[in-house]
Amino acid sequence: MLTFATLSFTGHLGSLELAGASIASVGIQGLAYGIMLGMASAVQTVRGQAYGAQKYGALGVICQRAIVLHLGAAVLLTFLYWFSGPILIAIGQFESIAEQGQVFAHGLILQLYAFAISCPMQRFLQAQNIVKSSKGSSSFLSKD
Repeated sequence: MLTFATLSFTGHLGSLELAGASIASVGIQGLAYGIMLGMASAVQTVRGQAYGAQKYGALGVICQRAIVLHLGAAVLLTFLYWFSGPILIAIGQFESIAEQGQVFAHGLILQLYAFAISCPMQRFLQAQNIVKSSKGSSSFLSKD
C-alpha cells in the first residue's frame, strides 16, 4: 500500500520519474525484500519448535540472531541499492530511467534497514501467536 501511494505521488512529477521509481520499486526493492522474507521464513520452523517446547529463552536468542543476520544482509543489499543505476543499465533499461531508478533506490536504503528489524520481529511475534495488534491496526488502516 505504501509503495502504491509513493508511486501515485511520483507520477505527478513526470513519466520518467514514475518509470524510474517503478523499476526501482519492483526490481531492486522486490529482490531485496524477497531475500529478506526468505531468510525470515527459514527460521520460522525453528521458532515454532522453540515456542512449542516452551523454550522462551531460545526463542529470544533465535530472534536476536535473526535480526543480526538480517542487518548483515541489509548491509550487503545496500550495495544493490547504491549501484542500482549501473545494474539496471546492465539488464537493459534505458539510461535515463536507470538514473531515476537509482535516485529512488537511494531513498529506499533506510527502509531496507527498518525491514531488516521488523521482519524478524514480526515472525517472533507470530511464533507466539501475538498478532492481534498488527491485525487490528492493519484492518483499521485499510478501511475506506
